[in-house]
Order: sequence, then C-alpha cells, then structure tokens
Amino acid sequence: MNSQDNASDRLTHMAEESLRGGTSLVAGVGISTVINGLGSIVLARLLGPDDYATYGLALVFTLLLTHFATLGIDTAIVRYIPKLREEGQTDDALGVFKTGIVLRLLVGAVFSVGAFLASDWFATVILARPEMGFLVRFASIAMFFQVVFWLSFYGLQGLQSPGRAGVVKTVQVLVKVLLAILLILYGLGIMGALIGYVIGFVISSAIGAIILTRKTRALAGATTVRVGWRYARPILGFGAPLYAVTIATGFVPQFRLVVLSLFVTNYEIGNFIAALNVTTILTALSYSIIWSLLPAFSRLASVSTGSDYGRGFSLAHKYAVLIVVPAALVMMTLAPEIVDVLYGAEYGAAALFLALLASMFLLVGVGNGLLESFFNGMGEVWLTVALWGLYLGTLVTIGVPFTMSAGTVGIIAADVLSRLFACATLTIYAWRRGHLTINVSSSLRLYLSGVSAAVATVLSRQLVHVGPLGFLIIGAGVFTVVYFTLVPLSGAIDVSDVERIRGAFGGLPVVGVFVRAALWYVRRLLRANDRDTIDTASGREGRER
Repeated sequence: MNSQDNASDRLTHMAEESLRGGTSLVAGVGISTVINGLGSIVLARLLGPDDYATYGLALVFTLLLTHFATLGIDTAIVRYIPKLREEGQTDDALGVFKTGIVLRLLVGAVFSVGAFLASDWFATVILARPEMGFLVRFASIAMFFQVVFWLSFYGLQGLQSPGRAGVVKTVQVLVKVLLAILLILYGLGIMGALIGYVIGFVISSAIGAIILTRKTRALAGATTVRVGWRYARPILGFGAPLYAVTIATGFVPQFRLVVLSLFVTNYEIGNFIAALNVTTILTALSYSIIWSLLPAFSRLASVSTGSDYGRGFSLAHKYAVLIVVPAALVMMTLAPEIVDVLYGAEYGAAALFLALLASMFLLVGVGNGLLESFFNGMGEVWLTVALWGLYLGTLVTIGVPFTMSAGTVGIIAADVLSRLFACATLTIYAWRRGHLTINVSSSLRLYLSGVSAAVATVLSRQLVHVGPLGFLIIGAGVFTVVYFTLVPLSGAIDVSDVERIRGAFGGLPVVGVFVRAALWYVRRLLRANDRDTIDTASGREGRER
C-alpha cells in the first residue's frame, strides 16, 4: 500500500471517528434545541409579538458583550487540546487548557461589570428605548455565568467529551424554559422570562464547571502543570485573530436587532425573532457537524501533508450538503404550516421571514460554516478573519439601506447576500491555492434532489386539502420520500457513504431508528441501480458481439 493510500485511510478513519464522537454532541444539542424551540414557542404565545420583541431586545447587550469577552480562547481550546494530545504533548495540552480558563474568567469578570454599569446608556442611546434600562441591566447579571457556561461547553469538546458538553447545554435550556414559563404564568411577564434566562445559566455553568474540573484532573494524572505565559502565547496568538471573528459572530445577530429597532415596529421584530427561533433547528444541525469536524481538521494538520487537506474538506463538504440542504429546503417549503401550527395567526408575518432565514443554510454548498472550521483546523486563521471581514463589511454597508427600503425582509436579504459574497470569494481563493477541493458533481446532484423534493411538496399542497397540521405531516413525508429516492438514483452517494453515515448516526437512541430506516431504503435503491447498470452494460456488450 503506497503513502497516498495510507493517508487516505488515515483521513477516512479520522472523519469517521469525528462523526461518531460528534453524534453525542448532535444528540445533546438536538435535545436542547427541541426543548428550546418548544419553550420559545410557548414564550412567544404567552407574551405576544410586542412583549416578545422587548424580551429579545433586553438580551442584546449581554449577548453582544459575551462574545466580546471570548478573546478567541474557546476556539483555541477546541483546536489545541486534541492537536497537542495527538502529538503526545499531554503536559502542554494541560498547560494551554488551564491558562485558557484563567484568561477567560478574568476577562469575563471585567466585561460583566462593564455590562451592568452601561445598561442604561445602551437602552437609551442604542435601542432608543430608555424605559428598558432596568430590563437590560437585569439581563446583564447572566453574563459572567454565560462565560463559565461556554467555557465548559467548548472545553469539554476540546477534551473529546462532546456528549457531556451536550448534557450541559441541555440543562441550561431546560432550566431556562421551565422557569420562564412558570414565572410568566405566575404573572411576572417579561421579567419572569428574564429571570428564567439568568437562572438557567447560573445552574448550567455550575454543573459545567464541576464536570470540566473532573475531566481536567483526569487529563493531568500525576502531572502538575502551572499556568504560565508560555501557554498563553499560543492561545492569544491563535485566538487574537479569531477575536475579531468572535466579535463579528456576536455582533451580527445583535446588529440586525438594533437596526430593526430603529426602522420597524415591535410587532415585526417579534415576528422576526419567532422565525429565528425555528431556524435554531438548522443552526444546531449545521453547528454540530461543523464543530465536530474541527478536532479532525486539527489532527489532520498534525499528521498529514497539504495534499490531504483538500480531500478532508471534500468529505466534510459532501456530508454537510447531504444533511443541511434538505433540512433547509423542507423548512422553506413548509414555512406557512410551521408558523401556523407553532405560533398561530397572531404571528402572520413570520412565515415569510422563516423561509428567507432558512435560505441562508443553502449556502453550505459554498462553504458557509465549513470554511471557518476548516481554516481554523489547518491553522490558517487569517483566512477566517478575511472571511468574516468580507461578510461583516458587506452587511454593515448594505444592511441599513436595505432595511430602510424593505424593512425586515431587507435586513435578511442583506445578510444572505453578504454571506454568499464572502463564502464564494474565500472558497474560490482557497481552491485556487490548492487548500481545498469540492466534488461539484455530487453537490449539484444533492441540491437538485432537494429542489425536486421541494417542488413535489409544493405541488402536493395543491392536491391535498387538509389543515396546516395535516399538511405539515404529509408535506414532510412527501419531501423525505422523494429526496431519499432521488439521492441514490442520481449517484450523489454510494455504498461507502451509507456505511459511514450508518456508523456515525445509526446508534443514536431515537434518531438512529429513522437513520437506519432511511439508509436501508437508500441501500436497496443503490443495489437496484447497480443491477440496472450491470444489465444495461451486459446488453450493450451482447449487441456489440
């Protein structure tokens, strides 16, 4: 077996291992997403569009500064810990980890105090709603606990314990949702929702800190490693460029809400947030895949040559498109029914917003999300900075005029166009430099299969006259059957792909049942298609003879 075959086998093994490890994260994040989604629906119904918008705006300042306080440390931990352990440098991995924790907590404490003191100014000057000063200040109490929560969440991923990271996330969402609903029903309204939000992070951060401490002791063994500047240098060196990226990721959602607060009513903002909540399903799905691949890319950078990088990206890209694109298309197609069933007629504008927001996830084909994970894993952090710089610069430039002319639709359109421009630019650049490759033929077949399934679903709406809930079930069934029929028949995936996906997701308690059923159906179609191909080829040879 030659060196290229060895590299390919090593690459495939890492991809499969990361997918298997990522399934536990997918399960945890999936459960928390379902709980959060259902809780958001109940909150939206209990508060109504106007109060729900006020609740969302009250959290803007805290969420924004929480991202400012990261310094890129979370991503550095996820990248360096598996990389150093793969290289056998366990002591250095522990030193980097401990130093990162100390830096993160110190910076988080400073920003927490600043958020509390500047809350009235933010409500008055930025939101143009001075009456919200107390709500913004109360929400800022959650900030330090959010820092601890996210530190434990990413830290556990860096220590290759994604399942426990998922547990911490689930606890946070469960406490927040249950307590908020109970307090709203008790009569506390918006304040009850904010209390639930704060307490959710208090409890989950405590649990996360305990689990993280135990995992750190297990990593250390009998070794004692002190916090020091020699460990801070790689963290800040890697994290400093990503700090700008982290600011951008936190700035974008809050920027959209601030711009909307200046040009549209609370009713539209409430509908926008309601639609955004539904897309968290897509966010969690794509996020879990992308972040589970970052450790694999980091390990690949340690043991592989540059020629392997492109194949690694191609494999990750194929599976991301296979999963994320149909999920986005089915949500776009069934947006009217989803909103009607979940929120009712009171949120009449949310269906259009949901369809437009879901369209962002179609950009996974041009690297949206994947590029960031890939560049960070390869250590090419400056490319991630360039990606977010292009995106944020474009959004800030066109976001305000688009919103002034088209309201909420305008800010969503500006977001989609900005992402498309940035991702396409960096994908072309990285491809020309030889950093990555994409199986264009396979991706196009996956997209065409998804679009065909969406068209079939839309046509079925004209033929089947049932209520919103009935068609939501029927439409989802039509889309699923058509998509999983066309994907194997189009040649977009093969038997080896089926085996990898089954090994990664087939063991999950609930989702695994559907995955195994779908893959059984796909395998049958692949075998039938192979037999037809062989019979056709045999007939052609017979005629030629």
